[in-house]
Amino acid sequence: TITYANGFFYDMFGYEESSAKEIGFTNQRFCMISDEFAVYKKKIDENIANGIKQYELEARYVTAKRQVLWVMEKHSYNEETNEITAFVYDITSRKIMEEQLRISEENTRIAAANKSEFLANMSHEIRTPMNVICGMSNMLDSCNLTPLEHEYVEMIQSSANNLLNIVNDILDFTKVDMGKMDLIEREYSLPNLIYDVQNMTVPRISAKMLRYLVYVDPTIPTKLI
Repeated sequence: TITYANGFFYDMFGYEESSAKEIGFTNQRFCMISDEFAVYKKKIDENIANGIKQYELEARYVTAKRQVLWVMEKHSYNEETNEITAFVYDITSRKIMEEQLRISEENTRIAAANKSEFLANMSHEIRTPMNVICGMSNMLDSCNLTPLEHEYVEMIQSSANNLLNIVNDILDFTKVDMGKMDLIEREYSLPNLIYDVQNMTVPRISAKMLRYLVYVDPTIPTKLI
């Protein structure tokens, strides 16, 4: 039971002091969310039983306009009089922002999961025909080809393998979203990487009757990590 409250307390809940007492507002059972009072009371009893005299509680009350009000209560227990002095603060705005933030985070999580699922499905759809291209080009390479035809097949194989690497990179992005990305140090050839890029771009450039020359400085290390 509330034995005393100042005017600000009654204003917070939208009551006149006299009318509040008449309708039983001084009984916390009346003004608190009904199914939460037992939990609220249990926390107070546990603190007192454990010898904790200074503590904080959050609770939800119902105002005179039947609106839900979140408050922070700072309690100080007087063992001699068996009374609690409480300072009550309106934290409704903070609680609303916390809920909005929670909803926003949940929506972001769902959107990230949907994006990861889409990327994974898309990459698998691309990988299947690319594996066919790689397999068929390998078979073609085993045939009796002229040097020029062999060069063309190698370009197909290189481009197909590069596309598969891109697909794998897409899958890596989904791993980043899920916090499962691992960085692996691996040796690679920089000249080969440059020539692979050249092979992918040469067909389009040649179609425009342009010359495309690539020069790799021989002093550049062939193997890097």
